[in-house]
Amino acid sequence: DVRLVEDFSDKLLKLMDELPADWEVCLLGAIGNINPDVEPFHMKLYSFCVGGGRPSPGKTRRVSDNVFVPHRPAGTHAYLVSLKGAERLVKELPLACYHVDLTAWSLPNLKLYAAVNQIATQDFEAASTVSKSGAAMTSRFLQWAWTVSGLGAMGKAGGVPNLEWAWKAAMFAIPVPFTGKRIAVETGPTSCVWVIGLILAAVWRSKTLLAVCIIYQGLGATICRYLAGTHPTRFFLGHLLVAGALVTYLP
Repeated sequence: DVRLVEDFSDKLLKLMDELPADWEVCLLGAIGNINPDVEPFHMKLYSFCVGGGRPSPGKTRRVSDNVFVPHRPAGTHAYLVSLKGAERLVKELPLACYHVDLTAWSLPNLKLYAAVNQIATQDFEAASTVSKSGAAMTSRFLQWAWTVSGLGAMGKAGGVPNLEWAWKAAMFAIPVPFTGKRIAVETGPTSCVWVIGLILAAVWRSKTLLAVCIIYQGLGATICRYLAGTHPTRFFLGHLLVAGALVTYLP
């Protein structure tokens, strides 16, 4: 599912010449929080949910004309790994039990860089190997929530032109007892329930429903953080404290 840009070899050599001496992984293409200059605040909702955000090396994220430190990237369709990087991945991530990109690219000690101008992109027209096949029926009825909330625009800004692909991306899977089967919890419908809940809380002026929405979002994101190994306990406790404060002190 990888598409290489024109003059790939020449651009790759130029990119490698600019990599810092300490590099361990360099993403040739990525999605997520991948602004090469300054990551907009609203785009950090993604890193807030899954954890693993990286600090900026300076006023901008660039370390050269063609290389930058991504805030919270995803995607494993094209990347370079140095020997030191391979050794670190084997040592710190011997067996990933979750999306490999969300776990590997969140390792805090990993020297991770990315190409400013992507030289390898992902084929978003193809079906994802970690989601259900076929058209998503829920998108027909719920995708409007992505539009009005801006989540759809954020997805496109994060490098995903095909929202149907993003809609069906699996957040995690819930095992069904005694069957050996798992039910995939997809990003699209799960996030839309949260958006609709927030809209109803505003319309009904219900602080209880608002608190429920906060806990709902916190629980889903905490499961993702737990599987990715990015500080889930403090994250969920923070949601409980905020929800409790709203119910207690909001008039």
